[in-house]
Amino acid sequence: MVEYLCHCVTVEKVAQPPLAICPRGCHTSCIPNETNMTRIDIRCSAAPWENQTVDLDQAYDIAYSLSEEYQCDVNLWYNSTNTLYTTVSAY
Repeated sequence: MVEYLCHCVTVEKVAQPPLAICPRGCHTSCIPNETNMTRIDIRCSAAPWENQTVDLDQAYDIAYSLSEEYQCDVNLWYNSTNTLYTTVSAY
């Protein structure tokens, strides 16, 4: 059994990935949660076009770079719960 999840909810454990849409209907593909990685939304108010969702290990590097480049605070949010994880300031 492999656990699959989408960006909004965790889908119950199934033998194969869901073929239709996720339970909330937000998209048509779910991704395997084999490594149980935490997805983080990077939000930079000075450069919203730079916002993206990445794994936690990449989020800090990107956030520090954005903070230095745009001289602003960059917020890291949990993608699954939309709660603030931390704020990066490197200016």
